[in-house]
Amino acid sequence: MTKLTKALLLSAFVYPGAGQIFLKRSTSGIIFIIISTMGLYFILSNIFKITFQIIEDIKSGGVQPDFTTLLSLISQHDTQLLNNAFTVMIVTWLISIIHIFIVSKTSQ
Repeated sequence: MTKLTKALLLSAFVYPGAGQIFLKRSTSGIIFIIISTMGLYFILSNIFKITFQIIEDIKSGGVQPDFTTLLSLISQHDTQLLNNAFTVMIVTWLISIIHIFIVSKTSQ
């Protein structure tokens, strides 16, 4: 397996920037890792915030824990920021993979 293949697999299946770190392109790898981690943190923190609000509603007895009620509670929350953060993560992941191709072509 070539270095390019290993780097592509690392960035595609492990984490964006892992392939750059493997290719000793630490600066670009760290940039990809930071952007992806910030997006992941934003997504998870908002998901947990929404989840804990719904759990509190259930505990207080104001909401019945059935599927349709839970689905309507989730849909009441503004998810546009979550969608944007998810898009940023996907784009970062793709750019990370494309960047490995560019780096490997210039280093040969």
